[in-house]
Amino acid sequence: MGRTPPMDPALVDALSQVILDIAQDVFGTSMTGMIVKGSAIKGDFIPYFSDFDVHLFADDRVMRGPLVPDISVAIPFQERFSAIDVDAWQVSQIQVMMIAADNPPQGWIPPLPGSYRVIAGNTPQSYNNVDSDRFRHQAKLNLSGYARWVETLLGRIVDKPDHQLADSVRLAGTIMKAALYEAAIELGDDPVDVWNRSLQEILQTVEPQVFDDRPASRYYERAWNWRDIRTDGNELRPMLADALSALDKLSSLPDLS
Repeated sequence: MGRTPPMDPALVDALSQVILDIAQDVFGTSMTGMIVKGSAIKGDFIPYFSDFDVHLFADDRVMRGPLVPDISVAIPFQERFSAIDVDAWQVSQIQVMMIAADNPPQGWIPPLPGSYRVIAGNTPQSYNNVDSDRFRHQAKLNLSGYARWVETLLGRIVDKPDHQLADSVRLAGTIMKAALYEAAIELGDDPVDVWNRSLQEILQTVEPQVFDDRPASRYYERAWNWRDIRTDGNELRPMLADALSALDKLSSLPDLS
């Protein structure tokens, strides 16, 4: 089964330009490149639920660490960024990751070719290196840590009213999506092939082998109505329960394989 469509290309172009204008004004010549990645580009985009994922690359002059910008650019960027009406772009949030182009984080695994679009400048050299063994190692490592995410999210939601549940419910789904892809790798599939599959294909691979029912599929079926249900606790609680129970099960895969 194929992918559901990516984000409307006209919206991708326009929103990319808004962010690029801010980045160029704030970073100046210290910005070396920008990409948009994920479902907005490769498909499986769910309006109002999916993120708009941006990587900004900058040189060390304006970076405090591999993923941390200097105060001199972080605060001016936030000031300009805060004027964006996120809901008007039919996304849940705009995620901007700022990356030191010449000093990426240790263990960094860049997105695969085809899963991103270069908006300006260049990508770091590491984006050209695809190492299947590294993907396998990272998948196992990540899966082992998802039980801690379950505990974190449970601790976060217990004292929240219904209208504040949405962020945690959506975050649980974002984490679960990555975990499903990593589970397919842990179950023996080729890492590069896995990350090029649609979410539906991954669900068809993983759910019959891991779950007695279809918690992940149920979650994403509800997510398609996100704009209408994002303040409805009666819809959000089952989504959260499905995502967390799925993550609990997926986190045990490295011990079982």
